[in-house]
Amino acid sequence: AAGNILRVVQPAWLYLWLVGSSGFSLLLLRGLPLMWRPPAAGEREPALRSLAEGFRFVGSRRVLVGAVAVVAVTNFTGFSFELFTPVFADDVLHTGPAGLGFLISAPSFGALATGIALTWLGAKLTRPGLWLLIAATAQHVLTIVWSTATWLPASAAILIVTGLFTFTFGTMNSNAARSQLPPVE
Repeated sequence: AAGNILRVVQPAWLYLWLVGSSGFSLLLLRGLPLMWRPPAAGEREPALRSLAEGFRFVGSRRVLVGAVAVVAVTNFTGFSFELFTPVFADDVLHTGPAGLGFLISAPSFGALATGIALTWLGAKLTRPGLWLLIAATAQHVLTIVWSTATWLPASAAILIVTGLFTFTFGTMNSNAARSQLPPVE
């Protein structure tokens, strides 16, 4: 999809659109509640002490230890589809720049659908830790399934579903971590 857009629109206009989208996003984020207050100038503790305190805090909460472990494994192994997409598009699917652009953008369609669904579900979705595990497992399984695809539409469809679980993974990781934080004063 992106490869076809570049045939019609000059890259400079696309970059301008990205800058405008980012600025618009920043305006929308201004309305969110404050989740963290930086310490006053004289209240900062030394960096190593703060780091050690952070490790103690995470280590004292099973949910955070589990979330960090799942994130570490998944970040190391679960996002390999992103790295291998160009090679896969060229060597396995034998597609050109337009096909590569389609494959690279495919996960974002799944992520968009998940974002809409999670917005609609809101607080109805409970147990973020369980959803984090489901999403991480699905992401790994789908990466393996994707590696066996030899047809561009099937490969793109798998990546769309992978994007769905990738977005779920990120959102549930944030929710699991946030559920363990003390309230902002």
